[in-house]
Amino acid sequence: MPEARTGRASLAELHENAADALEEAILAYLAHGRPIPDPCEPHGGEEAIILDPVTVARAALATAMRTKRISNVALAKTLGKARGSFGVSRTGPALR
Repeated sequence: MPEARTGRASLAELHENAADALEEAILAYLAHGRPIPDPCEPHGGEEAIILDPVTVARAALATAMRTKRISNVALAKTLGKARGSFGVSRTGPALR
């Protein structure tokens, strides 16, 4: 993701900064209703970045809802929740 650029002072900081930058980029995509690009395999000297499982789950849910054209209201109904108990916030889909 081009929005997830970072620098480093050490390798440990690089991993932490990269995960933070990638999570913030994904959350921004969710907040703006943009599709999240599919992950790709690392190439020549790149390393995979492990994301917070909650961010991954929110992104997966938002992608599935968009793909299947399921609204927040329809999902809440399917889950047996009251209207307005489910929404998409800056951090992605969430039960209230």
